[in-house]
Parts: sequence; C-alpha cells; structure tokens
Amino acid sequence: MSFSIVFCVACNMAIRYPGLTNECLSRYYSGYNRNSGGEMDAIFDDMYPISLKRLNLIGRSTKAFPRSCLEIGPGAGTLLSLLRQQGMKVLGLEADPVAAEWMRKAKQLNIISGFFDHFIQTPEFHKYRRQFDLIVVSHVLEHVPRPIEFLAGIRHLIDERNGYLYVEVPDIVHPYSDSVSWKSYCDPGHLYYYSPDYLRLLFLNAGYEIITLSHAFGAPYFSITCLLKVATVPSNDTHLKYKNDIRHLRKVWLLYRAKHMFYRAPIHCLRSLVSMCSYSDKKIADQRSCRAQLSASQSTTH
Repeated sequence: MSFSIVFCVACNMAIRYPGLTNECLSRYYSGYNRNSGGEMDAIFDDMYPISLKRLNLIGRSTKAFPRSCLEIGPGAGTLLSLLRQQGMKVLGLEADPVAAEWMRKAKQLNIISGFFDHFIQTPEFHKYRRQFDLIVVSHVLEHVPRPIEFLAGIRHLIDERNGYLYVEVPDIVHPYSDSVSWKSYCDPGHLYYYSPDYLRLLFLNAGYEIITLSHAFGAPYFSITCLLKVATVPSNDTHLKYKNDIRHLRKVWLLYRAKHMFYRAPIHCLRSLVSMCSYSDKKIADQRSCRAQLSASQSTTH
C-alpha cells in the first residue's frame, strides 16, 4: 500500500495522501487486530497494563465514576472488560468483524460490529441518545476520515450533564515505534497525525469543553490523552487558526529516522514525510487537494 504524508496548506496538518475509500477501509479493518499483533487472546493480555492505566486515569479525572460506557474501537476488549468488572454497563462498537465476534464469544461483551458513520444511521443509534456517562475513543481518531463530523455525532450519545469523552491519539511531535517496524506508528490506516495544539482547536470546533489534555502516560509513547465534556456554551476560540511548526517537525522526524536507521528499520514512510517538510511546486496540487478535503470536513459543523 503506497502513500505519502503531506501537510495541508491552510493549517500544516499532517494528512495521509491519498485517503482511503469506504470500501478500502472495510477491507483494511477486516482482521485488523489480529494482523497487527497476533492472536486475540495474546492481544487482550498485552493490552492489560495500558488499559489499567487508562482505567485509573478516568477514575482520577472524573467527578463520579461513570456507570455506563461506549468504547468505539475496543480492539480485543481489555478496557471494556475492566470497566465491566467495576460494575459499569458497557457496549463496544468495533469495525473489525473478526475482533467483534471474538469479543462476543470469548469475553461475553456486548459488541456492535461496524463503522460509526454506519451506526449513526441505524435505529440503535437513536436508542442510545444521551445514554452514556463515558465514551472512549482510544487510538481511533487518527483513523477517522471526517473527525469533526465524527466528534459531533458522538455528542448525541453523551449524557450532557454527567458524561465524558476520553480520547487518546499518537502525538506527531513525539513519534514512537515499539519495534523496527514502522507499522506501529505510520499505520496505513492513520489518516491524520495530530499535535496537542491542533487537537485543542478540533475539540473546540466540534463543541467540547476540554477538561484535561496532556501526555499522562509519559515516555516512551507520549500519547496525547484528553478528557472532554460537551460544551454548554459555544467557545469563543473556534475562530483561531493554528499552524504546526513544520521546521520543528522536520527536526523531530529526522531524529526519529536516524534512530530507526540505526536499528535497520524500513524508512519508506518517513522519507515521504520528510520530503514534504519543505514545500515544492510538485506537491502543491496534492496539498491543495488535502485542504479541500479538510474544508469539506469542517463545513459539516456549520
């Protein structure tokens, strides 16, 4: 699967180019969890330590421990299982049909199979309006083609008074790979590469109040962890424009490249990113296409 990572002319957002069609996404996520890490039982166990950290973080950050949870993209269901052990009513929405079936049979979890943009059109979606005290979107947002539309749809499922949205994404400013394989960071399914400042702007535009936004788990991953509530008053900061510092990103990624070259890692994906850090006439058309795609996404909120 050949692709490049380009920067939007309007905001310097790092975007996968070309994007993926719905048909490609469906094929890509069929068996995604097993393909990315082995058998489901092993993935469930491997995710236990980080899922326990997420559980503790949610417990510390919320005023009252949530009673009901929807996790979008639960993977092997480790966090959902931990939340259920706390007495919480849980539901999962999983795009990978293989993982969804495994969680139902092996872990007896209540799992809906499919993508969120399909789920939002079903009668079940309306049944769950304002029903969840907590919605978890962990390492999912970077896979979503229309993030503002996605976040706006989630708002309808959260209890407006007591509900929270937990979001976790990789940080483009702190790239990290578990191994010499690029797949754990430059996943072909990652459509956007977020920075903390860009996330703040995204959440404000999608109608959320930011409770916390930090690198709560620290090294080595430095994932961005966010806890949000539905905003009761529209933010005055949505008009602000944010631009990534491309020169700084270029330095960060060149260092990342150097470290992986030392370990003999494949660098095809990084070469694409680094080559785009300086604008060239050849790439301007691609960047304008990305800007048009991003503008179309943002227009859904108006």
